[in-house]
Amino acid sequence: LPLPELLRVLGFQPPSSPEGGNIPSPFTKGRKQKTPSFSIFSKDGSWGFCDRTGGKEMTGDEIVFLELLE
Repeated sequence: LPLPELLRVLGFQPPSSPEGGNIPSPFTKGRKQKTPSFSIFSKDGSWGFCDRTGGKEMTGDEIVFLELLE
């Protein structure tokens, strides 16, 4: 599944636009964030994400997202 659809299937609302907009990180396990730190992007027909939770930067595709989530 493309990343936006994968997020929906897993119960997360994807950012409204792949060109911008952040949502709370799916990796915070329910903890609230002051500033949403998760974004998605599309490049050359492929999807990716960037998450800047806790001072770290994690990036990847749908497979990396699932690995980090589990």
